[in-house]
Amino acid sequence: MPAVLLFGLVVPGETAFAWLLPAVGFVAVVLAASTWVSPLRSAIAVSSAWLALVSLLATRPGSPGAIIQGRAQAGFLVLAAASFGIFLLRRRQLRQLRPWR
Repeated sequence: MPAVLLFGLVVPGETAFAWLLPAVGFVAVVLAASTWVSPLRSAIAVSSAWLALVSLLATRPGSPGAIIQGRAQAGFLVLAAASFGIFLLRRRQLRQLRPWR
């Protein structure tokens, strides 16, 4: 995240900052999912889903920019808030950082 912030200072426009909200949303999803499965497995699942979504959007003409538009950003904000709420409710069930469990 600090690299994206520094990159945003030298690159004109707000595109670099538009990627921060999806990152925060997915970190919150990984934390919430870590209350059910290991953090490693939840991170792999979220990363794989994100890669599949970006790959799918890259094959469509004009679609990759849709992920940083207002409606998608609002969705990422809702995702982050809901996932963080789930994490706070279930934080006592947080799995240890042991991928074999």
